Order: sequence, then structure tokens, then C-alpha cells
Amino acid sequence: MLRRLIVLPAVLAATVSAAVPVHAQCAPRADLEARLARVPTDDAAMECLGRTLLDAGDPGRGVEWLEKAVKVNGRSAQHHFWLANALREETMTAGTLRQPFLARRMKGEYEEALALDPAILDARHWLLLFYTQAPAMMGGSLSAAREQAAAIVKLDPMRGHLDYATIAEQEKDDASADKELLAAIAAGPGAAAPYEAAGQFYRRRERWSDAIAVYEKLLTVKPDSVNAHLSLGRVYVNNVKDYDRGEKEVRLWLATQPAGASAVNVSNAHYCLGVVHDHHGRRDQAAIEYRAALAANPNNEDAKKALASGRQE
Repeated sequence: MLRRLIVLPAVLAATVSAAVPVHAQCAPRADLEARLARVPTDDAAMECLGRTLLDAGDPGRGVEWLEKAVKVNGRSAQHHFWLANALREETMTAGTLRQPFLARRMKGEYEEALALDPAILDARHWLLLFYTQAPAMMGGSLSAAREQAAAIVKLDPMRGHLDYATIAEQEKDDASADKELLAAIAAGPGAAAPYEAAGQFYRRRERWSDAIAVYEKLLTVKPDSVNAHLSLGRVYVNNVKDYDRGEKEVRLWLATQPAGASAVNVSNAHYCLGVVHDHHGRRDQAAIEYRAALAANPNNEDAKKALASGRQE
């Protein structure tokens, strides 16, 4: 259960980029290490080095440097915030016995960050997720989650409504979640995040026509939201079985995919094309696409099964 504390729920998966604040750019790691060699008490350099290690996939060492930053300057809300983030990431790979300890520390650091700077919305957001997903014996509380959502909505209505949607979904109140997602769209009509979150919610509920409608609306409002093409393609191919339309959307995404597109998205795109080829009896081309899907993401179980079965449709 604790692993879920550090994984953003699907209803907010599309909002990760919106939920991460913009901070001053850190210098390269070598420069930071040189700064610290000259001034061992440079807590700003310590924070940046911790963040750099976190970005590099080494949260354990990131925690060590961020702890040093907090020790030197415990009045920095950002030091506590980034230490909490690093602890959250460390929890993802920690053993079962260590997870509760890390989760409690994470919660405490977010709380300390907010005590020093109540306007750090990301700290409120992650605390809200903790409260919605942690068991009561560890401090989980939907009422506490609602308190955080109420504070967030005052400062950023779009994000606040998205967080309220998370709480409603946790309570299995789909009507309220739907209402909050629509409120988030109304509060941020030019932003992609609420449309994408609504689309994911509808997909989880197998409301395919609603999902299609919200993605198409997003492309009307924000034509550069190219990921909507992939989302549409996946719904058409995997759920609605409109293979021609799905292929068109997937190929649009592949032709315009954003720089640094995730390996998971690339893999999903090739898998969808494999399904299309299979549907039309083009088995060799399907196998090529399934292999491309696995090259991008070796953990794509659907592609593995398709290749193993010879598929197929």
C-alpha cells in the first residue's frame, strides 16, 4: 500500500508537469562539487547537488545532500520541500519494512516546508496524496486531504479542482470527480492538464465517447497538445476498435511527438500500430511494430504477449 503514496494517481498523471514548480536552474554537477569544495557550508549548492542526484535517478544520495542543506539552513522551505521529494522517490525502491519510516519522514518534511512557506502548492499537493492514500494508522485522512485542497483551490483553482477530483475518486464518488474535473477545465481553459486528467478518468471508467470528446476538445482549444493524438489513437485502437482512425491518430503523434517523449508513450504508439497491422492480417509488419514497442519499453507486457502468441486478431 505504501508504494502508492509516491505514485501520482491516474486522475492527476497528466498534471505532473503543471504540479512541479519552476526553480532556479542548477549548475552542472561538477561545478556544484567544486563550489562545495571551496565553501563546504554552501547550502544552496547542497540543495542543487541533491536535486541533480535526484534527477539522475539516485534519490538515496540526493537525500544525503538535502539533509546536509537542511542541517546548515533549516529555515529554507525549499530545502525541506526537495528533501521530501527525494524521500518520496527513495520510498519507491525501498523495502517493505523501511517504507513506513520514509513515508513518515516525507510527510514531516512537506509539513515543515509549508510551515515556513504556506504558498508552496506542490508541498500541499503531495501531502494531499499522502492523506488520501495512506492508511489511517499512518496518518491518512480524507478530511485532512480536503483541507489541503481547499488551500490549493484558493491560490490555483485549476489545480485545486483536480485535487478535489482525486479525493472524490478515492471516495468512489464518480459524480463529484466528474464535476471537479469539469470545474478544472473551466478554471484553466487554455491548459492541457485538466483535459488530459478528465480523459484518463473517462478511460478508467470505460466512458469511451466522453474520453474521445474531451481529447478532441483539447485539440480544438490547444492544437499543439500532440499527446492527445496518442491518447485518441489508443482509445480508437484498443477500445472502440476503429482501427483506421486509431492508426491516423497514432501516426500523427509519431510525426509530431514532443522532444523527449517518454519511452512508455513511444512503446504504446508502436504497440497500437502492431494491433492495427494484426487486424488487417499484416503479421510481419505487426511483429516489427511489437519489437519496436519492446525496444522502447522492455516492460510492455501487451507487446510481449502479442509477439509470443503470434497473434493474433
